[in-house]
Amino acid sequence: MTPQEAAQLFVPHIITRRAAFTAGKRLVHYTSAEAAYRIITGRQMWLRNAQMMNDFSEIQHGLDCLQQAWASDAGKSLQAMLDRLKQGLRDELATIFDGHTDALKIGTFLTSLSEHDDDEDMYGRLSMWRAYGGKSGVALVLNNTAFAAETPEMRVFSSPVFYQDVPKFIEWFQGWVGNLLVD
Repeated sequence: MTPQEAAQLFVPHIITRRAAFTAGKRLVHYTSAEAAYRIITGRQMWLRNAQMMNDFSEIQHGLDCLQQAWASDAGKSLQAMLDRLKQGLRDELATIFDGHTDALKIGTFLTSLSEHDDDEDMYGRLSMWRAYGGKSGVALVLNNTAFAAETPEMRVFSSPVFYQDVPKFIEWFQGWVGNLLVD
């Protein structure tokens, strides 16, 4: 299996979103004028620990989605398949994952970017203006090349957030597991 085939199998949502990047989708960062000035003059964008952001609960929400999906019928099918591959593999993987949850919580750094559609050039996204920047809000429309690139040497990568509530995530997970279980 090639790396591209493995990625399509295990992270299809990332492959789909990255395809939008190569098709010219732009990203925008909503922020204050002061922060925009620092980004432009410093020629760098800083990441922030997810626990310090105003939406810090997203990491826990993702873990909750995974835990409930693992306990769902699709999760039980996946667990059975893992144990058919190697007896005890299900428990081994669960132990490894559980051992990394604290590291995921404290070791995830991110920045908030939104996809920017052509029809948003004039006014941006109203929901983002309300949330960021205060009275001096600006939107930096970014070249997406750096965000689409992979840098395995630095062990850094970017990934779009997969926003779903628990029932929708379990529905997606069921389809994902169904693709894995196809002979």
